[in-house]
Amino acid sequence: MRILLYLVVSWCFATSTLAQDVPALASLSAAYVAQAKGKWDEALDLAKPAGQVAVDLIQWDRLRAGRGQFSEATAFLKRRPDWPGLPYLRQRSEATIEPDAAPQDVIAFFSNHPPKTAKGALRLAQALNKTGQKASAITAAQWGWSSFNMLASLEDAYLEMFGPHLKAQHAARLDRLLWQGDLASAERLLGRVTAGQAHLARARIALQKKENGVTRLLANVPKSLKSDPGLAYDRFQWRLARGHTEDAIDLMLQRSSSALALGRPEKWAGHRMSIARDLLWDRAHAKAYELAASHHLAPGDDYAALEWLAGFIALRKLKRPETALVHFKNHGAAVGSEISLGRTHYWQGRAFKALGQADKAQQAFAQGARFQTSFYGLLAAQEAGLPMQPSLAGTEVELEWRQADFVKSSVYEAGLLLIQVDRSRFGVRFLTHLAESQSPKGLAQMGRMAEEMDHPYLELMLGKRASRYGTMMERHFYPLTSRLMRPGAIAPELALAIARRESEFFAGAISGVGALGLMQVMPRTAKEMASKLGVGYSRSKMLKDPDYNAKIGIRYLEELTEEFGNSFVHIAAAYNAGPSRAHAWTAKLGDPRSPEVDVIDWIEQIPFSETRNYVMRVMESLPNYRARLAGQALPLRFLQELKGAYSPEPIFAAPAVSLRPISR
Repeated sequence: MRILLYLVVSWCFATSTLAQDVPALASLSAAYVAQAKGKWDEALDLAKPAGQVAVDLIQWDRLRAGRGQFSEATAFLKRRPDWPGLPYLRQRSEATIEPDAAPQDVIAFFSNHPPKTAKGALRLAQALNKTGQKASAITAAQWGWSSFNMLASLEDAYLEMFGPHLKAQHAARLDRLLWQGDLASAERLLGRVTAGQAHLARARIALQKKENGVTRLLANVPKSLKSDPGLAYDRFQWRLARGHTEDAIDLMLQRSSSALALGRPEKWAGHRMSIARDLLWDRAHAKAYELAASHHLAPGDDYAALEWLAGFIALRKLKRPETALVHFKNHGAAVGSEISLGRTHYWQGRAFKALGQADKAQQAFAQGARFQTSFYGLLAAQEAGLPMQPSLAGTEVELEWRQADFVKSSVYEAGLLLIQVDRSRFGVRFLTHLAESQSPKGLAQMGRMAEEMDHPYLELMLGKRASRYGTMMERHFYPLTSRLMRPGAIAPELALAIARRESEFFAGAISGVGALGLMQVMPRTAKEMASKLGVGYSRSKMLKDPDYNAKIGIRYLEELTEEFGNSFVHIAAAYNAGPSRAHAWTAKLGDPRSPEVDVIDWIEQIPFSETRNYVMRVMESLPNYRARLAGQALPLRFLQELKGAYSPEPIFAAPAVSLRPISR
């Protein structure tokens, strides 16, 4: 409500497009109520008093729900070409193209955007055929048949119109369907392939269904097809499901001689990562390394993760720094984010250090130290003996934004309308989309706007989006909110770091497992904390009252601090995965506070990827938030903090920061 009043009262003078009166906003809110009931026409009518942008917001939702007409979609795309979510809108609109649609309109629709659905590809093929472009029509139909899953009725339409031209694609289509696990579609295709291909497919289907009697079906597969990569993958999955883990690992290693032998290396990658991690946990280091290193992936996220893991095992467990360095360099060539670049340079530095190459180690650590918003960037800076970057204090700020070019955009107006009618998630989506087209100055102006709104969720998302596009806005990458900066037993930087990671400061967040609100507290824990605070528990307040949620979350952090003392690594792990797991991991890996335990290895061996990442993100936020709160860069004691051996002076409120313009 505070944001709503601020927008309605304060922003009316900023631009005429924002001078929305309360009745107009009420009409848009009513439109969304009608929309939720599926009353689209009524919703469009109700939105009209709030202006054309408001009407188009309803239309945007309607078209993305696949409820409009093809002509409406094409008109919308011409009217709002810079709005977010248009690829999905186009995809959903493909289903609305009727067979009798004007062929020139259909061809124009796909001229710069190839079809995203089987129906879209068919409609394009039909349109090309109607305009006499027979060869192009056949090519479009073959591409659609090979590329997309579809219902039986649409398959029949493809076969009826282009059947003779699709025969050569049947085997490839069948193989793709089986890799994707679309067994019903695969079974419909069995009669259109060779007998050998059908036997192979039946064996794969039985394996995927985890049926008994697969031995007989496997025996029917022709000798020439027994080494099929897809069959090997399905056998691997079958063995895992039956609990034959060692046999499954052996099969994966057998197939890991080449990308060709794996067929689709990316399909094996998730299992490869999780099993290698399990082997690392079980101290089967040689096999864990072999599995991680033999992935044969093209550069990408899984490639980078497995290259790093192979390097970590080689360096820390097998004591092979030269081998590790190769993997870390491969990792570095495949990544671009601040988090990953900090990681790659830090570990290259560790490998050089183990090789006795001190100068190269120093260079690598200095490279990593450029990325001090990240966990490993901070560690690299400390290893290199470099200070915290002054920019992390976030004292530079763009003061004026109301006359910026972006305030003239319909995307801007739409984003603010959405926030005003309590649809912040969508409003933030529009505004972060707008940020993608801004200069560094425009980004800073948008960040300042979000800060003036007291909207840390928007501020953070703008900061993250800017970082993705190469502009680091430290002030907005680590936003402050007063509700988490109160004197008490919990350092404000810890509460801020937890909320930043848990909900990204979105007060209405609900996790997949049911955690609620700003601090993402589970209902059972929230009830317990509310009782200890002497207040009643309210699920509604957990989502709609961020101050209430903050009190509940901070009380839980106090309890974890009582249990784990000054070990923020333990506290973060316990907040995410539960105190019992934090204790169990300590029993297995040792106490990270102990001089005999490498705390970085400890964190990297947390068996849950979510918690592993969570701990790093929380820990990297602590020194960054301290700098924000203090208004100046502070001495780096990051490794000591990870070890629970650093107790900084509490900072409960930011000083009066000089709002000086960003230096140019």
